[in-house]
Amino acid sequence: MKRASTSASNLHMRDACPGSEAAEEPFAEQDSEYSIEGTLLHEAFFCDEAKAGLLPEQVETVKHAEALANRAFTEFRDANAIPEDAPFSDSKEVELFLVDDEGKELPPGHADLVRTWPDHHVAFTVDAKFGYNVVEEAPTNLQLALYACGVFQAACAPLNAIGVGIVQPRAFG
Repeated sequence: MKRASTSASNLHMRDACPGSEAAEEPFAEQDSEYSIEGTLLHEAFFCDEAKAGLLPEQVETVKHAEALANRAFTEFRDANAIPEDAPFSDSKEVELFLVDDEGKELPPGHADLVRTWPDHHVAFTVDAKFGYNVVEEAPTNLQLALYACGVFQAACAPLNAIGVGIVQPRAFG
């Protein structure tokens, strides 16, 4: 699949080095063992059927990521006074196409998991990072800012609150 040259996931790089897009253009996209594993782990994130072909360490990594995400969901739910038994829906690999106030398209993205509590008009987006490098924290992460805006724009009804979080089970949890 051809990726967008600028997307939510590489905004930090484009911001730090505006010439990086032009520098990358002559090179063909190539999958590596790390990108292939990342794809498999993302597919298994909150999907038990996809865990079947993973190695034991990979299964534990995904389960750890899910536990961290569930902890974030609980903290967000509690902070927004949502009852523990309130119904919610999960959407995986949510494709987000964003526009700014002037109608200009912003870089697209794919949110790993969006949990919505429709009766309470709130949503929380989790981005799972399965590598070993620590990434920018959620409050200042451009990727997650775009995801929050995209979830807001895509919502069928107005949202009272949107939360975002990153889980990094291999980096530090």
